[in-house]
Amino acid sequence: MPSNANERIAREVMGWELYVQTGGNALNCDFVAVSRHNHMPLPDFEHSLDACAIAEAEIERRGLRQVYTFQLLNILNYGASEEGFWRIIQATPDQRCEAMLRATEAK
Repeated sequence: MPSNANERIAREVMGWELYVQTGGNALNCDFVAVSRHNHMPLPDFEHSLDACAIAEAEIERRGLRQVYTFQLLNILNYGASEEGFWRIIQATPDQRCEAMLRATEAK
């Protein structure tokens, strides 16, 4: 079962609807994300940098890049400095998810 953070990223950042797939699921995944006409297994945003990159593109598309960056620096406990920017590059998927959720709440 997906984590609450993965579900929140899908709903609040990506704008997807989620539903439980029942019976004969060939993908072996209970939750499926729906984006327009696309059905797919729910990405593991919390543990995958690749999945985070998809969500970060949506953050940028929504004009939340600056708020997201500020939130990520706060989570990492660094200011806008060379060290802070290096920490952003090294941020874990979990840290990125938290910053994305904070950015959408702050909008």
